[in-house]
This record gives sequence, C-alpha cells and structure tokens, in this order.
Amino acid sequence: MDKTSNSNLGVDVQKLVTIHKNATRQLQLIDMQLESLTRKVFDAQLNGDRGFMLQLMTRKSVLKGVRRAYSQFIQNKASQITELCTLTLTSEGSESNNIIAEITSAVSNHVLTSDDLAPAVTETFCLFSRCS
Repeated sequence: MDKTSNSNLGVDVQKLVTIHKNATRQLQLIDMQLESLTRKVFDAQLNGDRGFMLQLMTRKSVLKGVRRAYSQFIQNKASQITELCTLTLTSEGSESNNIIAEITSAVSNHVLTSDDLAPAVTETFCLFSRCS
C-alpha cells in the first residue's frame, strides 16, 4: 500500500469518526428528550389529562423509533471505522487501536429498548375513537 492511499484512508477514518461522534451526541439529546417526555406523561396521567397524555405517548413512541434509527446508524459507522482501521493497522497500529476502542465503547453504552408504551397508546386511542 502506498502512502497516498494510506493518507486517504486516514482522512476517511477521521470523517467517519466525526460522523460517529455527532450521531452519538444526537443520541444523547434524544435520550434527554425521552426522559423529559416520560416525566410529562407521568404528570399528565396524574392530572387526568388523557388527551394530552395520548399525544405525549405518541411523541415518545415516534422518538423511540428515531432513536433506534440513530443507534443502527451509529453501529454501521462503527463497523465502517473498524474496517478502515484494520486496513491502516500496519502503519499506525496504536492510534487505530485507540480509535476502535473508543468507538466500540460508545456503541456498547447504548441499549436498544422496545417501545413499551405502544400497547397503551393503541388501547387509549381505541377508547377515544369509540367514544367519539
């Protein structure tokens, strides 16, 4: 492998790492928004405001879907980074290993959860549509 292709691989790895970091930051913002919606749903339930609670639960369900998409995107970028890093291991071994360790730890911190509110939203929606 010549030096020009190796430097191009390094640039590609840097771009992918930047994309990965930005997506991870977005995922953290989504997690904060999910926590906020959970509190709002709880408050709406305490206040007996079923319509607003349904609206919030729908928002939360959609946000969980977006979170799953971001998680998949992050995993894809992490696999692309590890593939490129294995190609550059011969010349920059320790730096590539550090990048791989950082990426895999960031991905492993995120746990995919199922949308446990979807059945409740569906049931509430059915009740509201029957009453209308």
